[in-house]
Amino acid sequence: VVSVKRHIARITLFVLLISLCSSLFAVPTSAEGEIFVAAGNTVLPLSDAMPIRSSGTWYIDYECFSEGTLKMNTSYNASEGKLVLYNWDTTLIFDIHSSTAYVVGDNAQYKAATVVANGTVYIPAQFTAQLLDFEYDYYPDIPLIRIKRADDIPHTMFRYIAKNAVPGLLEEYNSKKVVPETVPQPVVQEETKKQSLRL
Repeated sequence: VVSVKRHIARITLFVLLISLCSSLFAVPTSAEGEIFVAAGNTVLPLSDAMPIRSSGTWYIDYECFSEGTLKMNTSYNASEGKLVLYNWDTTLIFDIHSSTAYVVGDNAQYKAATVVANGTVYIPAQFTAQLLDFEYDYYPDIPLIRIKRADDIPHTMFRYIAKNAVPGLLEEYNSKKVVPETVPQPVVQEETKKQSLRL
């Protein structure tokens, strides 16, 4: 038991030293407007369905809860306006039409607006995490929203991991952006113009 505690203490000290050194040589990790999401111990690749902030609340694509160590099952019925996130322990249902949510087996019903944009359903990140017994944190310096289980890597250590992962994910996202092709316009030489006028 003592050797395990010493091992954890050494890892924590190592991570803190690396974090201190990396802060002295800070590299920009994200362009303006790009917000990352971490599901458990995994920073998810950027997509066009990035988090949205509305009235001070962060909303994320509901499918983020099925990633990493979170592994929630999801089901969305657009015609009924029902979104379900579930595992063996908890079933959380969002009623998109009435802007409410409830956990099956609880008597409480919560006011919980969702955002539907470009075919993606966004749900309130912190609210959803709390109802599913996950932990929520936001790292404004990266910027990154993290939803984690209690036994995932602690926030202090994960921040270092995320800072190292973000530049590569940002580069990958930018390389996949489609740049519209421009059709070259014919250039008419001044000399050619003069000759055509003479004829």
